Amino acid sequence: MADQLTDKDLCEALSDLFVDNQVDYDAIAAVARQYYLLRKFA
Repeated sequence: MADQLTDKDLCEALSDLFVDNQVDYDAIAAVARQYYLLRKFA
């Protein structure tokens, strides 16, 4: 199931908050939304 997000996918997206570079909040939000929906309705 390639379309399923894992805990690792979410952690990788959130890791941008903790590294010294430009944070892409839109990309983080997109992953977080998908992760929430997949977990809620799985």
